[in-house]
Amino acid sequence: MKVEVGAKSDIVRRRFIMTMNSATFLPDWVSPPGETILDLMNEKAWTQVELAQKLGYTLKQLKLLIEGKVSLTEDTALRLEQVLGSTVNFWLNREIKYRVHLTGIEPLEKTNTQSI
Repeated sequence: MKVEVGAKSDIVRRRFIMTMNSATFLPDWVSPPGETILDLMNEKAWTQVELAQKLGYTLKQLKLLIEGKVSLTEDTALRLEQVLGSTVNFWLNREIKYRVHLTGIEPLEKTNTQSI
């Protein structure tokens, strides 16, 4: 089936409008905090070596953090806040959402069960 360019862009536009009109958008994906760290590092035109030094980490520690192989701690969140910006809560929330996503368990606020 051949789709004309105009028809394809019309489909994309309708999907966008449907998404924007929906009451709640709940993506079924989560990116690791490391992706945000890399984005901000690149925005500042820093190398991983430079960022590691600014954070007070070794290059190996930074790589493990970026790859999501170690958890982002409160101390790390504070360092990221001071070096890259945003808030400790932002960084910790990114970590929590990522780890919950990895487990496949829905957070309590999204389930339909009542708490005691």
